[in-house]
Amino acid sequence: NERAEITGKIRTAEAEQGEAQRKLDDRRNARERLRNKGTLESDETPEDGKRRWASELDQAQIKRNKSTSAKGEAQQELTSARTALQATRTNLAAKGNILERVRTDKRHIEEEHSNIGQLQCVLDLCAGKPGDPRSEPLLHNLEHQSEATQRKLVRHQIEVLEDTRTEKSLIQNGLAAPSQDLELTLEWLDREGVKSALPAYQWLAEHCKEEEARLLLSRDPATWSGILVQVQTEWVSLKDKPLRLPIKSPVVLSMVGAEEQQRVMMPVQTVLPEDGAMFSKARAEELRAGLQERRVMQDRKEEELREALSALYNAISRVKEFNRKWPL
Repeated sequence: NERAEITGKIRTAEAEQGEAQRKLDDRRNARERLRNKGTLESDETPEDGKRRWASELDQAQIKRNKSTSAKGEAQQELTSARTALQATRTNLAAKGNILERVRTDKRHIEEEHSNIGQLQCVLDLCAGKPGDPRSEPLLHNLEHQSEATQRKLVRHQIEVLEDTRTEKSLIQNGLAAPSQDLELTLEWLDREGVKSALPAYQWLAEHCKEEEARLLLSRDPATWSGILVQVQTEWVSLKDKPLRLPIKSPVVLSMVGAEEQQRVMMPVQTVLPEDGAMFSKARAEELRAGLQERRVMQDRKEEELREALSALYNAISRVKEFNRKWPL
């Protein structure tokens, strides 16, 4: 039994020896292949080779990392270069557009400069020569002339309306119309029950000659350009009423027959109406004859003023727009 057991162990040992020999042969063959490939040096142990290759692997990894970083930077530079190239192309196109707009604006500036300089109101201000829209005196003179023309137009319109009111008064009363303040006061008196009130101008026209009326007006203009009340009871009733009305100038109220007692005589200088149509019927007839001629002239004058004002506004607007778009 021992012999059989020993024989088994010998066989097992031989098998293990054979296996070990095969592994040794494989190791020798592998080592030879590694040497042939240059993986191991001829006198280098596997451990040394492993350490050497680990070191080379680390260096290779470091180089790889550096290469990867350099590649990333190169790609970023390439991307930046492409972006810069695209931006340059875009900028070039934009500058081309700007240049085209500048050329167009230059052409428009020259055209507008010529057009503004040839406006009739500009030629009038510049003694028949084309004006420079960038000239500050030109704009100032245009604005000054437009304001003056506007004032003339307003005065003209007021004159036209005043003539219409005067014409109606001539037809109804035979005299020129009194002032608006006088009319407003008369309307208020009528609403308050004072029916006998009348303008002192009318009383003068009915009771005095023109020279007598002028004399009374020069002595007491406030009274004789005011309102006369002809009924005593109506005059007394005014004492309890607040004499405040939306008028522009004072209007004197007085009682017929009491003028001499109320008048305070003092040396005065009086500016009298040049036209006596408000207190002289003869002068009123002369005024009526001239109103029709004046109306025709006024319509023509209003049209001329409106055309001149429109031309001035147009010139001012164009000069301001010119200086806004293309300042010096």
